[in-house]
Amino acid sequence: MTQSLKSYGTPKVPLGAIIQMPDQTQDGSTVPLGSVISRSSYPGMSAAFPIPQLSGAGQNWTQSTLPVSTSWFGLAWNGSVYCAIAGVVSATTIAATSTDGVTWVQRTLPASEIWYSITNNGTTFCAVGGTSSNIAAVSTNGITWSSNTLPASGSWSAITSNDTIFCTVLYGTTTAAVSTNGITWTTGTLPSAQNWKQLAWNGSVFCVVSGNTVTSTVAAISTNGIAWTQTTLPVASYWNSIAWNGTVFCALSGYTTVTNIAAISTNGITWTQTTLPIAEYWLSVSWNGAVFCATAGYSSATNVTAISTNGITWTQQTMPSTNGWASIATNGSGAFVVISETSNAVAVSIPDSNNMYLGNASAGSYVRVK
Repeated sequence: MTQSLKSYGTPKVPLGAIIQMPDQTQDGSTVPLGSVISRSSYPGMSAAFPIPQLSGAGQNWTQSTLPVSTSWFGLAWNGSVYCAIAGVVSATTIAATSTDGVTWVQRTLPASEIWYSITNNGTTFCAVGGTSSNIAAVSTNGITWSSNTLPASGSWSAITSNDTIFCTVLYGTTTAAVSTNGITWTTGTLPSAQNWKQLAWNGSVFCVVSGNTVTSTVAAISTNGIAWTQTTLPVASYWNSIAWNGTVFCALSGYTTVTNIAAISTNGITWTQTTLPIAEYWLSVSWNGAVFCATAGYSSATNVTAISTNGITWTQQTMPSTNGWASIATNGSGAFVVISETSNAVAVSIPDSNNMYLGNASAGSYVRVK
């Protein structure tokens, strides 16, 4: 017979035991949802149905230094390197790359712009921004960049990719644009003129939220980035960030006004309001395979972050210093990297390789110790 498994500690489950989630093994011993199982005793532990994720990311942070103190704002990972872009406060050509989020090398963007957002489609970084700009910058490595022309001028506030096309939106307008390569662009039409802020892809649709400096209930979805359908967020707020975890979109509010408002949706159409652990200037959210991690700061410094397995229940965490933590990205190994808008600070949170996190295991699924 298996013995009970402690919620956060060394397991007392013999090899070969099958644990049924969320709260029982086959013999009835309890395994609370959110348990962390140490792998030091059982290095071969694996999952039979969902794969449990490594714990610790978003909780334990180490601070490092970007090459220069400036208004860093956009961050993306391409499978090999992180690329950060600067310029949300004043125009610049500054970028930087890092393989680990700790050691950074300064790079040069192709034009001096107010750079807002960067993404990667698996082979190419693409960055957008501006106040009256029609420039998109592309690079295969974050080092060598070229400048290309978007279909309209203005503030291109967000960009994402579904690995087939880039999709970007023009702030305060009905204009969107898509491209397979970041070079040649096709115009799309959003359902209304809004302060469009951030985009995410869920495997079927792009979803964009609006608000930023004003309250809004408007979101929009599109299968192709060209034709869009307007949807309604659960409350009028300063929506500015969104991410997908494989099950739900999670959107955050609080860019220029402190709030504790978040929301989740399985499809970008029907939304449910949730609550962050503290009212803050929530700026960015990312999913690493185990948890959402939300960062805060705007131009007002804080040391607050928060994590959640589902976008509903959030736990407040502490960053290594008080900063304007602006943008977060993750790599394929579950690490989070966050850059500061107000300094040269960067923070890295790496999963604990000696633990397996069971927070994303669903009811009726099994985890085998073997």
